[in-house]
Amino acid sequence: MATKRDYYEILGVDKSASADDIKKAYRKAARKYHPDVNKEAGAEAKMKEVNEAYDTLSDASKKDSYDRFGTSDFSGGGNPFGGSYGGYGGSSVHYDFSNFGGFSDIFDIFGGGTTNSRGRASRRARGEDLQKTIELDFLEAAKGISKDIQITHNEKCADCTGSGAKKGTTAESCGMCGGGGQVRSQQQTILGTFQSVTTCPKCQGEGKTIKEPCGTCSGSGINRKTKKISVNFPAGINTDETLRVAGEGNAAPRGGQSGDLYITVRIRPHSIFTRRGSDVHITLPISIFDAALGIEATIPTIDGKAKLNIPEGTQSGETFRMKGKGIKRLQGIGRGDQFVKIEVETPKNLSGKQKKQIKEVKEMFDKSNFPKTRGF
Repeated sequence: MATKRDYYEILGVDKSASADDIKKAYRKAARKYHPDVNKEAGAEAKMKEVNEAYDTLSDASKKDSYDRFGTSDFSGGGNPFGGSYGGYGGSSVHYDFSNFGGFSDIFDIFGGGTTNSRGRASRRARGEDLQKTIELDFLEAAKGISKDIQITHNEKCADCTGSGAKKGTTAESCGMCGGGGQVRSQQQTILGTFQSVTTCPKCQGEGKTIKEPCGTCSGSGINRKTKKISVNFPAGINTDETLRVAGEGNAAPRGGQSGDLYITVRIRPHSIFTRRGSDVHITLPISIFDAALGIEATIPTIDGKAKLNIPEGTQSGETFRMKGKGIKRLQGIGRGDQFVKIEVETPKNLSGKQKKQIKEVKEMFDKSNFPKTRGF
C-alpha cells in the first residue's frame, strides 16, 4: 500500500502554521491544480491531495488527531467545498462554495474580480485616459508656464448628472439579476455540475436598467464636449516628459470615474541655448583681439543678461562655467549651470591697409607668444 504524502508538505506549510496560513496555502494550490484551470495530466490527482490535506488541517479536531496519530477520519470524502470530490470523475461532482464566505472567495481562488456583499462587481467602469502632445518654447519649459489648452473629451451629462435616466426619473433594479449585477448558471461537464457566475447581460453588471433614457445623452450619461483647461508646466520640464491631469480624460458611462489626461511635452529648439539635463550651453564668438587682450563680456542667460570675465590669452574652444545660471532641476534641489564655449573669430575681408598693419603687428611677436604652434 502506498504511503500517503504528508499533508503539511502537500500545502507547503509547516506544523506551526496558523489557520490563515493554511487557508492561504490551500487557495494558492487550488489556483494551480484545479482541473477547470489546469488541464495537465495529474492535476486532478494533485487537487484531490490538496483538498484532502486542507479538509484535515483546517478542522481543529482532525488536525489534532493527524498531528498525534498521523491519521484522522476521512469518511466524509475530504472535500472542503462540501460533498464528495470522488476523484472529479463521476457525475456526482458538485462544487458548493458556501464554505468560502461568498463569491469574493470563489473569485479570489480562480482569478476573478472582487465583489461586494451583494455579488455585484465592486469595480465600476472607468473612463478612458486621453493623450495629448504640447509644444513649448525653450524658455517656457526652462522657466515654467501656465497655458490654456483645448481638449475634446466625454463629459458627464449635465441634464441627468451622468445617470442616463430622464430628468425626474431614476434607474430601476434589473429584473434579470435582481440588482446584483451578476447571474448564476449551471453547466453539465464531464466533471459533473459546475456552477458559474457571470456579468448580467441585460444591465452589463450595473444592477440597474433605464426605462426612460435622458434625451440629451440618449441614456449613456455622457456627452462629447470641447473646452479649455489651464495646465501648469513646471520649470525644468524637458522633452518627452509627461504631465498627468487627473479627471480630464473621458467620463465613464453611468457615473463611473473619469479617466486622466496625459500631456507629453515637446520643446522647440532655441537659436542660442541648447540643453543637456539641467545645464544650458551656448557658444560665444569673440574677436581675436578680445581673446588676446581679455574682455568682460555680456552673456545671454535664461534669466536675462549677465557679465562674464574672459581673461587674456583665451583660446578658441575654451569653456567657462556660470554657476547656477542653468535650469531648475525638476527632480531635485537647485539649478544647473550655464557653460559658455569660446569661438575666436579671425577677421575676414581685410583691406590692404589692414593687412599691412597686421603684418607690422605680427613682426612684434616671437614664437614664445604661440606655445602651441611652436610645440607642434
